[in-house]
Amino acid sequence: MAENQVDSMNSLASNIENIAKVSNDTKDNMDSNQARLKELETISKKLNDLMDFFKI
Repeated sequence: MAENQVDSMNSLASNIENIAKVSNDTKDNMDSNQARLKELETISKKLNDLMDFFKI
């Protein structure tokens, strides 16, 4: 029975590590997406400025 508890604790520890990795990856992806969104907002503003300039 003690062996099962050790196996369960090892499995739990492994699951916690995996959750932490996924959490970090998700945060990295969100940060990357936020940076891309800012780039797109800048491009959009420049396009709007060009459209205003050419009265499109």
